[in-house]
Amino acid sequence: MEGDDPEISKLLEEARKVLKSGNKVAQKALEAGIRYFSQAIDDVESTKETKKRQKNIESRMANLETRLKRSEEIRKEDLPELQEELLKLRTMG
Repeated sequence: MEGDDPEISKLLEEARKVLKSGNKVAQKALEAGIRYFSQAIDDVESTKETKKRQKNIESRMANLETRLKRSEEIRKEDLPELQEELLKLRTMG
């Protein structure tokens, strides 16, 4: 593992030693630990992505709420023939 951090290389070599040792208890314990922490890292990344998507959805929803408020501002005094055009203007602006 040329170019790797020497400490990481040492840990990987030690993990390889345990996994090939034939000691079933040690193998299972190390395997479980590796899988647990790997999943935890994946979960953190997934949570970050979910939070980004949530912020995007919240922003889009706020925009839609603003547009909806504007569309509801059609006043009764607006001429009926202009209401549709005014609605378009208010929702686009």
